[in-house]
Amino acid sequence: MKKNNFYLITGGPGAGKSTVINELQKRGHHIVPEAARTIIQQQRNVGGHATPFGDRAKFCELILTQCISDFQQQLKTKEPVFFDRGIPDLLAYQSIAEGVAWGKLMAVVRDSINKFRYNTKVYLFPPWEDIYTMDNERIHTYEQAVDSYELLKIAYRDAGYNTIEMPKCSVKGRVVFLLHDIALTTHRS
Repeated sequence: MKKNNFYLITGGPGAGKSTVINELQKRGHHIVPEAARTIIQQQRNVGGHATPFGDRAKFCELILTQCISDFQQQLKTKEPVFFDRGIPDLLAYQSIAEGVAWGKLMAVVRDSINKFRYNTKVYLFPPWEDIYTMDNERIHTYEQAVDSYELLKIAYRDAGYNTIEMPKCSVKGRVVFLLHDIALTTHRS
């Protein structure tokens, strides 16, 4: 099922995605928070190991389950919905995928990408060292964030999406850019 009003905001860690998502929410837009952050927090609370630096396959499986649930929960929403990452992000994990469990999981990810389609325009946030900070859930170095960005760009292309690189400017400027681009797309449809 394809939902043209579902917009993905993605990019490497620390590029300003969540800040823009939070600003969109303050302005009254429908948002879906990042599944990975939720999973990391849950795993920390229960002493679990399904994390980016623990059981990565289980971590991806939990993210996929959460992303599908998030998608399905928004199906009746007619207004634009902004997702902080989405199912195709999981394709970027192929670079660390090893073993039979990973092969099966990536097959399920690819199947889910085909079943749950967002708007074909994806807003990709480039690495931006000036704003990059680490926190409890973001423990990647800036160099790892750059690598992640490159993998995401490839993953989204391979999943059949068109990435639009977000400008490096103020939060307000990014929100205006995003909303203006969506308005142009909506009026052309």
